[in-house]
Amino acid sequence: LDLAVKFDPQYSQAHNTRGSLLRDLERLDDALAAYNRAIEIDARNSMAHYNRGNALRDKGEAEAAIEAFGETIRLRPDFAEAHCNLGLVLMGRQQFRDALPWLKQGHALGLKRADWTYPSADWVESAERQAEPENRLEQVLAGEREPRDALERIEFALLLDGKSRHAESARMSAEAFAEDVALAEDLSSHHRYNAACSASLQAARGEADAAEWRGRALEWLRADLAAREKAPSELVATLEHWKEDTDLACVRDRLADMVSDDREGWTKLWADVDALLARAREAK
Repeated sequence: LDLAVKFDPQYSQAHNTRGSLLRDLERLDDALAAYNRAIEIDARNSMAHYNRGNALRDKGEAEAAIEAFGETIRLRPDFAEAHCNLGLVLMGRQQFRDALPWLKQGHALGLKRADWTYPSADWVESAERQAEPENRLEQVLAGEREPRDALERIEFALLLDGKSRHAESARMSAEAFAEDVALAEDLSSHHRYNAACSASLQAARGEADAAEWRGRALEWLRADLAAREKAPSELVATLEHWKEDTDLACVRDRLADMVSDDREGWTKLWADVDALLARAREAK
C-alpha cells in the first residue's frame, strides 16, 4: 500500500486502506494521518470519515469521533454501522437518551442487510434500559422530583460523572453520604473514592471554586485512607491505583501549582499514602 500511495498520491482510497492497516497495528496517530489525507483528497470519501471515527473512538476522543460519524451519516444516510457506532460513543458518555435514536436507526438499517452481524438489538435494549434512570436524573435536576433514597443519589452521581458534570456528581455524592453514611464507609463500593475523583476533576478545570473542590477531595481521600488502614485487604493494589489514577492528576502531580495551604495538605496526604503503601508491601 505504501507503493500504491507512492505511485498515485492522489488516490484517496489507498490512503484510507493504509489507515485501516495502521489501525490494526494500533498505530492510531499514523492511521489518523492516513485517513485525514484520504479526506483531504476526497472529502466525500465516507469510508475514510467512518474509519477516522473508529480510530478517534479507539483513542478516547469521543467528541471528535461523534463528529466523524456524523459526517459519515451526512454523506451516506444508509450507513448502518456509522449510526450504531455514533450511538455507542454516546452511550460511553452516559448519554443514553441521545444514543437511542442512532442505535435504533442503525439497527433498522442493518436488518435490511443479509450480512448484518452487529448485536444492534442488544444495544438498543441496553440504551432503553439505561435511559430510564437518565430520565429520572433530569427530573431531579429540574426540581420535579426527589431521589428515592441515598443509593439512587449514588447512581445519579455516577451518571453525572460519566457526562463530565463533575461538580454536580460530587454534590450528589455528598448528599448521599449525608443521608446514609454507610455508603461512604463501604470500601468495596469505592463511592467515597469516586466522589473524591469527581471533586478533583472539577478542581482541575481551574474555575473560581477550584480550592473548594480540592478541599472536598482531600477530605474524602483522607477518610478513605484512614478506613483502609484498618481494613488492609487489597491495600497495595488500591493505593497503587491512587498513585496512577489520572482523575487525581491535578491533586497529585501538580502540587507546585497550588497555594501553600493547599499544597501542604496534599503533600502530607501523598506522603502518608507512600508510607502506608510501603508498610503494606512489607507485610505481604
